[in-house]
Amino acid sequence: QVQSPLFSDELRRKTRAMLRNIQRLRFPGLAPYARAFSSSPAADVCILLGGENKPGVVNSLLKDVVSPNGGNVGRTRMARVGGDFAVIARVLLPRDKLDSLKSDLSSTFPEYVTGVREIKAAQPAQTTVTLNFSFVGPDSFQILEKITGALLEKNADLLNVTSESSPGSHVGYDIFDTMISCALPSGTDRLKVYEEIEDIASEMGLACTLED
Repeated sequence: QVQSPLFSDELRRKTRAMLRNIQRLRFPGLAPYARAFSSSPAADVCILLGGENKPGVVNSLLKDVVSPNGGNVGRTRMARVGGDFAVIARVLLPRDKLDSLKSDLSSTFPEYVTGVREIKAAQPAQTTVTLNFSFVGPDSFQILEKITGALLEKNADLLNVTSESSPGSHVGYDIFDTMISCALPSGTDRLKVYEEIEDIASEMGLACTLED
């Protein structure tokens, strides 16, 4: 008698192995399906972590905090500033593990600034105009404050900001270099906004460029 491939021992073995791996969340692409069968609703949170920069911070966050609580990391942003290291990570986990996650985060990083904030349901996407500015010039007081304040008056939503201040011994002053990406309401006149921001930058001696 020939056994149907649909019920072969090999197929049963592979199916059982696949289900075990889904339950353990070892296949990131299938993780949402495994969570769909969880008895606890999912919590979508943002984890904040900042403190001394040293080896193993990210691995410890994942190994000792996120994974033990059934979490799955999504979008992340990490940066080193001076001697400190900061992490922002979006994590999806069973809601009944939320308190445990907070406790593990605090106990694992007792000397770090930590926080867990639940992410609200996403609002319907709105059409926006994205502008990417680059500023370079002499470092001075209140540069970012003045530029971001001017963008705020335009109802700009900041998407990404990076800045550096570097010694400029060859020119006699420190060099400030920043990139600002922002989204403005649909219909915004890109050129007009750029010209207004450029005027503010020029008053502080900064060269302003609108990047692609």
